[in-house]
Amino acid sequence: MESALRQLRPATLDAALLERLVACADNSWSEMSPEECQFARQLGLRVPAKLPAALLASLEATVGTMDFPSGEIIVSLPSSRSATAHHPRAWWSAAAAVALIGATAALLVPTRHAAGPIAATAPPSHATLPARTSSDQLTPA
Repeated sequence: MESALRQLRPATLDAALLERLVACADNSWSEMSPEECQFARQLGLRVPAKLPAALLASLEATVGTMDFPSGEIIVSLPSSRSATAHHPRAWWSAAAAVALIGATAALLVPTRHAAGPIAATAPPSHATLPARTSSDQLTPA
């Protein structure tokens, strides 16, 4: 399987998709596709599970002493509407900043997992396959 994956070459991204991603990053995209509308409705049916008191206290203790900037852009994405010359390195810089923020957030998340559900859901409207659990055995390739 790995040799088959090594032989694959990525296809170029569709220009319309790239324009849409840039518009979303610029916060100028205002149209939703029918699939996105359906997904938004499905998300609206989900109810988050209540956080255990110990986890909530731990999160509050972690961020309680931090001074967060207000009204500032934390991660600046390049704008396609700017007058500056387009440089692909800016996108890599933004991606690296987001990756660093994600890694930092992962370090701050407690390692103990609650035994309860993460989210409660409404009954599914259509049949789906069961999700893999952490107790499923994974076989290396």
